[in-house]
Amino acid sequence: AITINSGTVNANGNIMLNNSNAGGGGTGTININGTGNQTFTGSGVAGSGRIPNVTINKSGGTLTLASIITCAGDWTYTSGTVSPGTSTVAFTGTKNLDGEGSSSTMSFNKAYIYANTRTLTGNLIANSDLKIYSGATLTQNSKTMSIGGSWINSGTYTTSSAMVSFTGPGNDSLYNSSGTETFNRLRMNKSP
Repeated sequence: AITINSGTVNANGNIMLNNSNAGGGGTGTININGTGNQTFTGSGVAGSGRIPNVTINKSGGTLTLASIITCAGDWTYTSGTVSPGTSTVAFTGTKNLDGEGSSSTMSFNKAYIYANTRTLTGNLIANSDLKIYSGATLTQNSKTMSIGGSWINSGTYTTSSAMVSFTGPGNDSLYNSSGTETFNRLRMNKSP
């Protein structure tokens, strides 16, 4: 397992995770702050190669997310261009998720709430699917969500007064393993 406890690792170049261990993470922070193009490549398996807190604070270039990245710490987007490509980011750990940033909101491709409780502290955009695994919890916490694919809930979703919008152009599913799903505010904004 990879564990970064305390302190900050400033990542100015590419990040590549080859670790298949399901443990790790730690309490430190990976600060992605390079001024050029960077690629962040995950382990390829949800729950494996866990990383600690992530901060994205780029002043130039594009951060491209690739493969399946598992984050066990807080995910905080501050600034910069992020290309989600066809990646998946799987969240474990009872932590926060803030994709809102100071002037824009980053997009994920697929966002998986894989384990424990993830609380939104910023708005969330998933260009494709949002999936909540069995035993995991997503707490909306008055933040908007925009989903471009399917909603797959096998765990727990705690709604709020903020909007959940479905925006994808294709046919998508709204699924809850218990049979019902409750949204406080729901918008279907799908192109034909």
